[in-house]
Amino acid sequence: MSRIEVRNIRKHFGGVQVLVDVSLVAEPGKVTALIGPNGAGKSTLANIVSGYVRPNAGTVTLAERDVTRMRTHARASLGLGRTFQNLELFQGMSVEENVVLGRYREYTPFARMFRGPSPADTAEVASTVKALGLGSYSQQDAGALSFGQAKMVEPARVLAMRPQAVVMDEPAAGLTAAQTSDLGEWIVGVARSGVAVLIIEHNMRLIMDIADYIYVLDSGALIAEGTPAEVSVNQVVLNAYLGVAPA
Repeated sequence: MSRIEVRNIRKHFGGVQVLVDVSLVAEPGKVTALIGPNGAGKSTLANIVSGYVRPNAGTVTLAERDVTRMRTHARASLGLGRTFQNLELFQGMSVEENVVLGRYREYTPFARMFRGPSPADTAEVASTVKALGLGSYSQQDAGALSFGQAKMVEPARVLAMRPQAVVMDEPAAGLTAAQTSDLGEWIVGVARSGVAVLIIEHNMRLIMDIADYIYVLDSGALIAEGTPAEVSVNQVVLNAYLGVAPA
């Protein structure tokens, strides 16, 4: 499985410094969390890891391979999956059709055009959709789902690609407490299968429940790191969250 590592990442947009010498590691089999106030630079870092944004300095490695200048689709071909803050679904396609797209990274161009998903792929996708509570909606247009239901389609699609590593950007935003609990169990299960999971999330209850290790970002710089128990009592972290301890 693939280890995600970023070293000394710097990023500025014009004269605005967004990330300053940020380094972190997400190990296979672990849930690694990146937390911090709004505007801390978390999503920018996720985009750099995924290839949507290039850093001004620093490196990104996946399975010890330098992917800093590699395009997004090439990182996906190496097994890097990604979910987004905003919904990135294909409306007019069913839930199952959206999820099965995750399988296509393993197909040749000929197979993509003429063969489509195999029966085994279809069965695997159906199982994945069911596992995330979407079984009864599998043939429904993804655009007709509630926001909370639609948010679960992306994790299902990522799992369908059989990822080696996953970057998740606020996957619990807009979910009910029950949906968040189910998502947390799924994330832990994915990690324990050997996948490196890097999650950005504001739901501190979820993070404290599922994370193995936490990095804290504030104003573009890492201010703390450690286990959930260590981070939850770190005064620097509490100050960054306006003195409010995680629930």
